[in-house]
Formats: sequence, structure tokens, C-alpha cells
Amino acid sequence: MSVKIEPRPDGQPGQKPKLATFVALLINSF
Repeated sequence: MSVKIEPRPDGQPGQKPKLATFVALLINSF
């Protein structure tokens, strides 16, 4: 699956939690 994560200076709410979940998924993959 291809997920594009682009950090935005807008500071959108829920951006960090999503990143954390993505990282957790990556770690769990390995």
C-alpha cells in the first residue's frame, strides 16, 4: 500500500496521531 504523508505547516489536528499510528504499523511490519 502506498501512503503519502506530507507534513503541512498548517498544523492540522490529528496529524501527529496519524503519523504515530503509521510509524507503529511500520514497526509492527518488521
